[in-house]
Amino acid sequence: MEVRPDLPTPLFVISNLDQLWVQMDIFEKDIGLIHVGTTVLLEVPAYPGEEFKATVGYISKVVDETTRTVKVRCIVPNVERRLLPAMFARLTVLSNIDDLSIVVPLDALFVQDESDWVYVNAGDYHYQLRPVKVGLCLKDRAVILSGLKPGERLVVNRALMLRAEQKTRDHRWITYCDTADLDHASRPLSHDRGMA
Repeated sequence: MEVRPDLPTPLFVISNLDQLWVQMDIFEKDIGLIHVGTTVLLEVPAYPGEEFKATVGYISKVVDETTRTVKVRCIVPNVERRLLPAMFARLTVLSNIDDLSIVVPLDALFVQDESDWVYVNAGDYHYQLRPVKVGLCLKDRAVILSGLKPGERLVVNRALMLRAEQKTRDHRWITYCDTADLDHASRPLSHDRGMA
């Protein structure tokens, strides 16, 4: 191999692997919930069940017009050099949303007419279809910005079955569901991690 100063590509790149960057895409509607300094946990297939801590270091000022996402760069300490460049990672954002946020299981939500809805227990096996505004979605939970109060009981496992029944009856009140299929709108989010 001939080494000359005018070669079009470098022969090699010297990198310090003590610290790596992880890049993720965040939907534009969620970008206000993440800021520089937010903690992110990551898992890589090479080390199943093990989490590595990262910190958001940069948030792009440009929204991708096709995907409607924003690039976010996280800094990962890698002193032991177990993580390698170009590894795929699954990220969990530890939200800094205040402790008054309402969080519900994703299974309780369904989309209809481009809006998010839940079934709320109205008592005596009656359920009300209610629109909600969803904020940040995590691995198996979602932050509810409006439409629910803390402690309200929601249908989780059979929400779509109730939706089918509601369509046949054409009203917003449903009259059957097993209480085992209910969950509470809960708080705080900061103790309930999920995947971004």
